[in-house]
Amino acid sequence: ADGNRFVVRDRGSYLGTIVNNAGIGLHNEVQEADLDDGENVVIAGGRSSQFQFRVLVHRVADGRDMG
Repeated sequence: ADGNRFVVRDRGSYLGTIVNNAGIGLHNEVQEADLDDGENVVIAGGRSSQFQFRVLVHRVADGRDMG
């Protein structure tokens, strides 16, 4: 969590990371991506990687983040 947002950062991995179909990391100009409210898909490595995760972000009524 970074303030009022949740962020995925790729710290220079060789294959990069995909967050909600957007590439981040070594071979991309962007090194991080915000997670959206609701369901997010994070893939460590290329699109065919076995390391695929669904991350649910839910904000409670008072504005606090519950990841």
